[in-house]
Amino acid sequence: MAEWDDLACRLGAPRSAPACVLAWYRNVLADDSRIRLVTVHDGEALAGVLPLYVDRDHWGFVHYRMAGHQTLVGVEPLLDPDHADDAARLLAEHVHRLRPVPDVVQLEAVPAAMALLERASDAWPGRRPRVAATASIAPFLSFPDGGYEEWVARRAGRTTRESRRSARRLTEAGYTQTVLTDPEEIVRRLPELRRLYLDRKEARGGWGASFSPAMLAMIEDLTRALAPLGRATMFTWEQDGTALAAHFVLTAGGTASGWLGAVGTRETKYSPGSLNVERVVEWAHDEGLCMLDLGPGDEQYKDRDSNGARTIEDAVLRRRDLFPLNTPAALVPSGVRRAVRSLRERGSRRV
Repeated sequence: MAEWDDLACRLGAPRSAPACVLAWYRNVLADDSRIRLVTVHDGEALAGVLPLYVDRDHWGFVHYRMAGHQTLVGVEPLLDPDHADDAARLLAEHVHRLRPVPDVVQLEAVPAAMALLERASDAWPGRRPRVAATASIAPFLSFPDGGYEEWVARRAGRTTRESRRSARRLTEAGYTQTVLTDPEEIVRRLPELRRLYLDRKEARGGWGASFSPAMLAMIEDLTRALAPLGRATMFTWEQDGTALAAHFVLTAGGTASGWLGAVGTRETKYSPGSLNVERVVEWAHDEGLCMLDLGPGDEQYKDRDSNGARTIEDAVLRRRDLFPLNTPAALVPSGVRRAVRSLRERGSRRV
């Protein structure tokens, strides 16, 4: 695990660290038989890691997805930068050797996901699988070369005055801004983060992670592993155990990842969420980090607070040969399966 963690730190990929991925496997997946962890080596040195899990849909088709699916979004394949091309090729060539053989492989929110699955398709024995992808962005704030000073300058004048006044008013009302690094202090506040997140999720029409008890257990698990290393930190505005805003940040190498954040409906006129983000940015700069990754998505605050963005992709590989046969449904024409699926969806909407 030390080599895996070293790779995550060298690449600045906090969500892909073993403490995060293994916590997801243990608590959210909770089924060892579904884990598929693909690794490649250069001699005895670890050169690549592709953390997957396997599932079957209602037809019986075998799907492989990235660890963290719908919970820890942003887990990505790790490739030794000194041997990235060879490592990517070897990882891709291993995909068709997975058992059971994949019918579908899905990578979500991954840089160069299309290229990796194209390589897997090229290496596939028999009929070449189809590969498709859609691109989106993951904004970030980069600090080198005056990045932090530029960020502060964009908030000069009225915005800075408003922030100071809002922070003062919240303090006068009895609220405290905290930066928490002790694992037990963070764990104690996770239920508040969950409450704020679920309230915000409902206000957004249900979009976002489930934040189930299993997800809460996962965060507790990785917090106890990473916080003692200074790589899991929580930021809050709170009073007597009740939070107005909470942000949970993971760190690896020179990168911090703003993984989870939520703001409540109280004291919104003072923008506690924006104040919290400002504190996260200040902390990341003071810690000597090079980048604050704001995660996938184009929310307004990310556009406001970022000075760059990287392209990420959701990519899908679909096998086209029938054998080996994972399910008799493969013999049913795809048009028939689509029609059945459409009928089911209509029926569920009526209900």
